[in-house]
Amino acid sequence: MRRAVLFLIAASLLPAKTYTGVVNDNKPTASATKCPVIRPKITLQTADQAWVLSDQKTAARFVGKRVVVEGKPGPKNELKVTSITPAR
Repeated sequence: MRRAVLFLIAASLLPAKTYTGVVNDNKPTASATKCPVIRPKITLQTADQAWVLSDQKTAARFVGKRVVVEGKPGPKNELKVTSITPAR
C-alpha cells in the first residue's frame, strides 16, 4: 500500500508526455463470445505497450484511429489523459 502511494505521488510530479498509437475498444469478436467482457476498457496501443485511457468518453470517439495522447502514466498501465488529438 505504501509503495502504491509513493508511486502515485511520484507520478503526479512528472510532466505530461505524448504517446502515439491506435485507440482500441477491446470488444470481443464474434468468435470470442464465450469470453464475456462486461465493460471493455478503451486502450491506446503504442508500438510497445497498451495503456488504459482515463478519459473513456473522449477516447470512444477515436476508436480505430491513430491518435496522439498527452497524459501522465499511472498505476496498472493507466494513462491520465490531458488531451487526445488525431495523428497526422
